Amino acid sequence: MRTLSTISKTLMWISLVIYLLFQTLAIISLMDNNAHAISSEQPDKVYDPVPLLIGTVLMLLAVIMFTIMKRRRYIGVILAVISALVMLVVALDLGRTFPVVIGTDGMDKGLSTWKLIWRHIGIAVVPIFMLFGWLAERKADRKSVV
Repeated sequence: MRTLSTISKTLMWISLVIYLLFQTLAIISLMDNNAHAISSEQPDKVYDPVPLLIGTVLMLLAVIMFTIMKRRRYIGVILAVISALVMLVVALDLGRTFPVVIGTDGMDKGLSTWKLIWRHIGIAVVPIFMLFGWLAERKADRKSVV
């Protein structure tokens, strides 16, 4: 059980780093898109990146709290689940705001369902790995006491 816990926590950190990179790039892209929309006087094309930033920071905070708090790991798990729900809502809104459009070069632009799942909703694996790691650690702790 300790091995499962260690593997789950390692996968949690790996997926967190990968998705933090994705979310950071998305925030930078949104800010760039907003700058272009403002300069071309299209205020309806401006998208607020704050909810995406809040969900990303909340997930990072959840993982840090999960790692630091040995006795109350459930707090980190709960925060991670809340963050995953925020990211789901943000991803659905991003999909609505930036629909897929086929360009003249034949390449699709916008956020397809696969892009939304891979880039934004995929961060939901972090609380799953976190939960597996926590439960496996609890079971191993119980076995060592008995």
